[in-house]
Amino acid sequence: MAQTPEKPPRAWRWDSDDGVAALQDVATALVALHDVENPGTFQLPYPAEAQRALDRLALTCLWLRCPLPESVPGLIEWGATRILDDWPLHLPEGTAHPDGRLLDEDTRLPTQLCLEWAADAERHPANRFDRQVLAFAADRCRAEDDQETYLAFRRQLAKEPVTTKNKLSTMLGRTDMDADLVRDVLNEVYRPAPPGSVEKGRAVLCGRCGILLVRTRRSEWRCEREECRRRGVREGKELDARDGGLRQLTRPVRQWITAPGRVALKLEQRLRAWCEVELWPDFGAFDLRLVLPGGVVWAVDVHDWVDPGLLGRLREQPRPDLAAHRRLWVVPRESVTAVSGYRTRYREVRPIGPELLSDAELVSEVKAFVENGPRGREAPDDRPQ
Repeated sequence: MAQTPEKPPRAWRWDSDDGVAALQDVATALVALHDVENPGTFQLPYPAEAQRALDRLALTCLWLRCPLPESVPGLIEWGATRILDDWPLHLPEGTAHPDGRLLDEDTRLPTQLCLEWAADAERHPANRFDRQVLAFAADRCRAEDDQETYLAFRRQLAKEPVTTKNKLSTMLGRTDMDADLVRDVLNEVYRPAPPGSVEKGRAVLCGRCGILLVRTRRSEWRCEREECRRRGVREGKELDARDGGLRQLTRPVRQWITAPGRVALKLEQRLRAWCEVELWPDFGAFDLRLVLPGGVVWAVDVHDWVDPGLLGRLREQPRPDLAAHRRLWVVPRESVTAVSGYRTRYREVRPIGPELLSDAELVSEVKAFVENGPRGREAPDDRPQ
């Protein structure tokens, strides 16, 4: 019996939903306030991001005749205690995390969902700090034709989100890295760690992702990453904060460069047994370039987004893409399994674009290709695109 043709995914009318801009403003404000010590003590006038978010949210609440936050502390309280479904906002049908919060209830730190909504507000990739960091390093290294330094730079950001000032100075003397090319950007992205993360000169790293653990209001250790919290706290290495002081990558770099970078490094190790793997080729044109038997090339970008709809809206900066037979976006398996219909939601928002696989699915597909040969559309005589 012939199968019924799959219906094309419907296009979401995302930008027509009036709650999107309001939620983008709130998320942007909460991320900005995270960098300010004791935001609850602000006096009028509030920072521009917070005032804009309050104004837009207040209008919505007045229109709906419902209570509204009247101050920055009130906005912070809403972010920590209200799930998205309880905000008076009209969001696109099928929003993936109606039970998600913008701030962690115990630490008041921005959640990954909050970061994603704030990033969505920066519709041009060049406006995002993490994109600027990568572009700066790539331009510097490309000018000197020094791919080795670029690789060492990317590995450093992926493997060591926390270090000490003294160790950072030592690292810049490594033989695989031209310090003159990346010293200023490394000094910019590694910032002093917040005082609250250090106790009696001691700081504890998450045993899974290597990020600083923080204390909750109940004096429990907590990682900022939802994935680590779902799997339970695991205390990792301790650092002596007296070694020149702790340095931690900024939150945008930790989220958008470190997290996917760690996945890329793990994939590199797993896939080398099956194919040729090139990390961050051509100064980051892709995250991974896989050369399979017969000269078939897959170009892979790794992303770490909990909301598939926001991932589908992601705009990429123009770049000199390497020729490839297949273009893939890869996300951690934990993100895919945490949201029902993750792949469907992504494709509803992005009907045309890269295929979406989990990291585990990518490994399985590479193995199947090597063992069973190419599918028709990936035959070696296909012209790379």
